[in-house]
This record gives sequence, C-alpha cells and structure tokens, in this order.
Amino acid sequence: MPKRKVHDHIREYNSWHGARYRCTSEKHPAWQHYGGRGITMCDRWKESFWNFLEDMGPRPDGLELDRIDNDGNYEPGNCRWITPSENNRNKYRAIPLPKSKGKKAITGREKAKVKKLGKIEKRYQERLIRWKARIAAIEAEIRELQEPVRQQIREEHRPDAYRFKYED
Repeated sequence: MPKRKVHDHIREYNSWHGARYRCTSEKHPAWQHYGGRGITMCDRWKESFWNFLEDMGPRPDGLELDRIDNDGNYEPGNCRWITPSENNRNKYRAIPLPKSKGKKAITGREKAKVKKLGKIEKRYQERLIRWKARIAAIEAEIRELQEPVRQQIREEHRPDAYRFKYED
C-alpha cells in the first residue's frame, strides 16, 4: 500500500484545517462565529484528516467546504463542496435591508466591507480635522507676521499724511 501524503491533498487539508481551527481555537479571527457559537467538528474528523478526506472525497476545483445547516457541526451529512457565491448566500449573518422588504440581504462579507469603509471614512475625517487645525495655526502665524507690516502701512498712509502743505 503506498504511503499517503498530505501534500497530494493540500486543498482538502487546508479546508479541513481551517474548519478545525475556527471551531477549536479562540485565536482564530472568526472563532466567535464558529467555536464561540458552539459549532464543533465531529471527533472522527477532528482526530484525522484522512477520515475527513474519506468522508468528503476530493475537493473539486473552485469549490469550498460548506455546512448545509449553518447551526450544525462539521460532520458527515452536514458538509458539502459548493461554489463561493453559493456559500456567501448561505451565511447565518445575512441581515435583511430595512427598505428591501426581505428581497435583498447584506452578507457578512458585505457588512465587513461597509464597516471597513466606515473606518476609512472616520480616519479621513480625523485627518481633515487635524489638517484644519494645522491650517488655522499656520494662518495665525501668518497674521502675526503680517501685523507689523500692516501697522507700518497704516502709519505711512494715515489720512493726515495725504494733506498737502501749502506754502504761502
């Protein structure tokens, strides 16, 4: 029997490892949506990648691992390979839009983009405030530098300076 090598099944291994890590490690950024919600991986799969591969089969090109029931665990009978677009529509975090009457929804990925744009907008607003403060400070310096010059001009151009002196 030939020796089994993980690198021959790297795509399947990455899917298995990612699912396992999301369910078991609080260090994973998405843990709150998986292990934090009580989503686990069955013991058979958790123990061995080869068991996962035996149950799921090879991963077809362009497909991702998906749980049929989003509140269910990673286990045989609840997992399948589907396209990324199908997977995005199948997220538990989808939120109906208020004016859409349930026709459209924001997926978790779209919500993350909106949140990121909000952070970027906030960052630019903060920069704008700082720039306005800098501009105000520079304008104040300019006024201070201009004041002696203005005073000199005022003195040179006093109304009485324009009076002609008539000689009799």
